Amino acid sequence: MYLKQKESNFNFSYAKLYALCLEKSNIMERDIEEFNKFGITNESIGEFLAQAEEFLSIKTDNELKALQVGGLNEKDEVADLLRMTLREFMHRISMKFGENSQAYLKFGTYDLSSHDDEHLIVQTRVCIDVAQDNMQILSEAGISEEVLNSLIDVFTEFKNSYVNYKRAKYNRNAEATHRRVKGNSLYHKLLMLCETGKVIWRERNEALANDYVIYNTAGNKPPVDTPESPSEPENS
Repeated sequence: MYLKQKESNFNFSYAKLYALCLEKSNIMERDIEEFNKFGITNESIGEFLAQAEEFLSIKTDNELKALQVGGLNEKDEVADLLRMTLREFMHRISMKFGENSQAYLKFGTYDLSSHDDEHLIVQTRVCIDVAQDNMQILSEAGISEEVLNSLIDVFTEFKNSYVNYKRAKYNRNAEATHRRVKGNSLYHKLLMLCETGKVIWRERNEALANDYVIYNTAGNKPPVDTPESPSEPENS
């Protein structure tokens, strides 16, 4: 389940938000004597800029998407290796006991290509458990502890890659929400400071008051982050 995405309160990009913070803070420093009358000091503006820098340091969705795609590719590669290793393992057993024998069927490995990740994990775990309980019989099929350990090693690698991929996927969703919350907080602070600037100059100098206007126009709003992207099988 994904976290509900929090909407941005502004209609321009995150990069534009950061640029506006720098631009308006420079203007505020120009008018710092006037801002001091409202309790807004150089220290206050410094804290605002620090908030902007903290926002800028948050990983972008493109960075998080790259981690997710990398995790997906690694997981799928190891899954293919696990299926191949499992087939080779079961082929040894079928050569000794036959595919319709009770000894073969209790391993529960069938139609590996159609199984999703979760079923592959369960199926391999069952196979390994059965093998560990029947090593004396399996030795007759040429399956040593070394052969079984090779299967276990690939299985462990797949489980780790599966967990890493899921973590990257959910982290992307969580960071998207975090980024929006921080962006909305920064935008709210920017609006408050700029509104103070307009109040200072509105009745005295229209041109200076206009320096604090923010054009919140639609058309380039931050995109809704979709951790499900890129397209992938539903079983991933």
